[in-house]
Amino acid sequence: MNFFLIYDIINYYISIIPKKINYGENMPVQNDNPSTALTEILNTISHGSSFFLATVGFILLLIKGGSHHLLLEIFSYFIYSLSIIFIFLFSTLFHNTKQFKDSDALNIFNRSSIYLLLSGTATPFTLITIQGIQGISLFVIIWILAIIGIVIKAYSKQITHKNIIEIFLYTLIVLSYLSMIGMLHSRLHHFGIYLVLLGGFIYGSSAMAYRLKFNNCQAIGQSLSLLASIFIWFAIYLYV
Repeated sequence: MNFFLIYDIINYYISIIPKKINYGENMPVQNDNPSTALTEILNTISHGSSFFLATVGFILLLIKGGSHHLLLEIFSYFIYSLSIIFIFLFSTLFHNTKQFKDSDALNIFNRSSIYLLLSGTATPFTLITIQGIQGISLFVIIWILAIIGIVIKAYSKQITHKNIIEIFLYTLIVLSYLSMIGMLHSRLHHFGIYLVLLGGFIYGSSAMAYRLKFNNCQAIGQSLSLLASIFIWFAIYLYV
């Protein structure tokens, strides 16, 4: 489960590294928007399939929650699924549609999606698996931190020492997740833990792929993100 935090940590620290890195003296830097037809096709397929599968997962989780007739369970699955759908939907629009890519609002959402991912994923674990005062408290804390992070991304130009504030915010989120992990250890089935561990490791790999400069790196990163989401979805669907 600790590896799930790798995505959070790596994605932030890599994001502050300059985007243009020369890996060789005479090696040209790959443009962020490759113009080859193959790359465009791969990007469209990876983003579109991610959104489609997220929608299917949303329906299946709602059916599961509805069969148990528990409002808290339905609410948790709804919040988690909606966060995943929004991430993949806006990622698809941002990377494949020029008019959306030029939108400041969509750009902000795309850059702050990590906060939505972390808070949305924590929702079913805190409210269903942990439950009680402990679960509700963690749910509230993580979501408050996530909302603060999104606000910081939205007004980053007006905020001084933004990097320091975000590092402090990420530290609080990591501590909250570590607390959640400790509570899940005795409450979540060990296969569920393994699935989330694997998903977290792949999320970390996707964060690295997004920042590297080689052909089709965006499509590879998106595919890894989708694979990680599938593992974590199965952990929630089968064991939460």
